[in-house]
Amino acid sequence: GQLSEGGDQLGSGADTLVVGLGELADGSVKIRNGSLKLKDGITAYTGGVSSLNSGLGQLNHNMPKLAAGAKQVDGGV
Repeated sequence: GQLSEGGDQLGSGADTLVVGLGELADGSVKIRNGSLKLKDGITAYTGGVSSLNSGLGQLNHNMPKLAAGAKQVDGGV
């Protein structure tokens, strides 16, 4: 009686352990995938900031030309 009950509990515990290990493995894969996506996102964000800074630099560089052009237009009108 008690022995077979213990055997059942052991079997049930082993099943739970296997399920838990499977979920742990899934979780690890999800964490790894999430980390990769995060890294990709950070890379893309950094690239975007670079491009933005570069664009702002060009804008600052072109502002005097733009201002000079605006003065000519005013003078022409």
